[in-house]
Amino acid sequence: MLGPPASDSTGRRALRALDGSSLLEIAKERAKIRWHVWNLLALRPGGFPWLTIAGKQLRGRILIDVDATITTSASKAGAAVTFK
Repeated sequence: MLGPPASDSTGRRALRALDGSSLLEIAKERAKIRWHVWNLLALRPGGFPWLTIAGKQLRGRILIDVDATITTSASKAGAAVTFK
């Protein structure tokens, strides 16, 4: 676990609720997406943009933060959608 139980991400809680076959399908799709992203990054002019932290280059890693919070809300009829 990456943090204390009280700070578990929404994504981690959702994955915990899935069955084995659903998790297998998700793993297959993640593998396809990783392959695609690595190929796109390899084709970048200038090569792959490796991350450097404290003078050390972290090779072979990509960090994509996809955490989100699911909320239920009510809307008024005819209200416009806004993104903030």
